Amino acid sequence: MTQQDRRFRRVAALISIAALTACSAASPSLQYAPASIADSVASPALNYRLIHEFGKGGDGDAPVAGLVALNGKLYGTTEYGGRGGNGVVFRVGLIGGETIVHSFGKAPDGENPAAGLIAIGNALYGTTEAGGKYNLGALFVIRKGGERVLHSFGSGDDGAKPLGGLIAVHSGAHVELYGTTSAGGKYAQGAVFRIATSGRPEEVIHSFGSGSDGSAPDAGLVAGRGVLYGTTSAGGGPSNDGTVFSITTGGRENVLTAFNCSDGKDPVARLTILSGTIYGTTEMGGNSCTTEYGTVFSVSSGGTLRTVYSFGAAPDGESPAAGLIPSRGILYGTTESGGASGDGTLFSLSPAGKENVLHSFGSQTDGAYPVAAPLHAYGALYGTTRGGGKFGGGTIYAYTR
Repeated sequence: MTQQDRRFRRVAALISIAALTACSAASPSLQYAPASIADSVASPALNYRLIHEFGKGGDGDAPVAGLVALNGKLYGTTEYGGRGGNGVVFRVGLIGGETIVHSFGKAPDGENPAAGLIAIGNALYGTTEAGGKYNLGALFVIRKGGERVLHSFGSGDDGAKPLGGLIAVHSGAHVELYGTTSAGGKYAQGAVFRIATSGRPEEVIHSFGSGSDGSAPDAGLVAGRGVLYGTTSAGGGPSNDGTVFSITTGGRENVLTAFNCSDGKDPVARLTILSGTIYGTTEMGGNSCTTEYGTVFSVSSGGTLRTVYSFGAAPDGESPAAGLIPSRGILYGTTESGGASGDGTLFSLSPAGKENVLHSFGSQTDGAYPVAAPLHAYGALYGTTRGGGKFGGGTIYAYTR
């Protein structure tokens, strides 16, 4: 799969990271607060609707990331579109009414945001895959006064091309942002970085690619058990099919498990934690590496990998490029393809492996190809599709009782 293919198929994460707190600056305590969904998998009458269709005029195009809720509105990014065609940050109401908050320009501004946003107070932070001073990506903030680039990736041994979203760690009165880059670093195989919102310079805390380490971390990080967890889409073992790793805020990394196609391949989405167990998705692999429609997996803190579910042929979903949302003991997510129309699904899954397709995308003017997990906010699930809709530029949908 080429890097261009990966850009379309990879998502950075969509799960809203809420409370991440710390006991002291020297030893931060990490807490992951997943979104909750009011409806259980057994809820009968559910309603699906589109609230915005991208692609008309100077609107954004191809929303490949998820949404974040702030002050009664939903905010997100599109990878393309806008005034210069380099992507936008948008705001939309719960029943529609979209506004372009920022259109990305040429370098040194960022270009092509492939990841979602994170809200800290009334500020929004995010990354772009390209642009910046070195045209290898940027980290930006949007406040009331407008957008500002805080860091340009790609200088020296710095990371490059961030595809995944950010996570915030509170250490005393300070807030630090942690994230991954899919390329760059000392070994040119990707990196984990941190940067303080107070303005302290960005720092690479781990470079991937040495020894049996993984490579190409496309997803963002999640916090749990006092450390951060993530995935690499390649490397880590003889099969070169990706890894699950842990890393401390001080940069001590440990590969927990490596994939081998039969149990999954190409994990490109953010992990999630449910009842102390780590869950995630692989975009390919599964089914003893015969059909390779992707999997949902779990991994223990000791590194025991279990395939929870292997996706099958349509009308089941195929190729989950997004992470999962846990709620009331059930996991929710999307697949990029498969379903009744072949254009992706929204599904639920029990930890025991019972899957249910809640919606198949792609009929008539529906959205198509969801590569981000939905966000739970204001009593509903809200998500994006990178294609489909009236103008072909993707959609924002709501899924409610």
